[in-house]
Amino acid sequence: MNMVFPKAIYIETTNLCNARCIMCPHKYLKRSQGYMQESIFRRVVNELKDIGVKGTQIFFHKEGEPLLDKYITPKIAYAKKEIGTGNEYGMNTNAMLLTKEKAADLIASGLDTIYFSLDGVEKRNYESVRVNLDFDIVVNNIKNFFDVRERSNSHIKVIMQMLVRDDDSPEAEVFKKQWSDYPCEFYIK
Repeated sequence: MNMVFPKAIYIETTNLCNARCIMCPHKYLKRSQGYMQESIFRRVVNELKDIGVKGTQIFFHKEGEPLLDKYITPKIAYAKKEIGTGNEYGMNTNAMLLTKEKAADLIASGLDTIYFSLDGVEKRNYESVRVNLDFDIVVNNIKNFFDVRERSNSHIKVIMQMLVRDDDSPEAEVFKKQWSDYPCEFYIK
């Protein structure tokens, strides 16, 4: 019997977040906040391995900021090793906590795709959407990630993601132009 797998699986190792974005449902979470127990994480990964999941995007985020989990990179490496190839391992981050060391660790973990949520092309607009984050720090962290990626000869796919507030906004084209010198794709929503 051929097993049909979901197109995407989200493994939320933390639902904590360092931002209070205006569009995010995080503020409405009713469940307790914290970190997934290691034993639960390993059980989820082992069950995915046991059923032989293939052709699926496995994301290490959902409502929280994954870089708040100080064990996120070994968890990604463990999942990729145990579940195996044939899947895409990805993560979305606001990049506020993305140090050069964390960038190198993420690349070494085997992560295939990283989404950077950068909703704005200038400080004032960005910080009005991404409350509690600093535009200059985030931009610098993302640029440092590209440097680390290049130095390590990594082929991790980078997707620059931007939320526009109305369909007529020219910001999307400015956003693409600002990042056009970097090896990335764009996701405008």
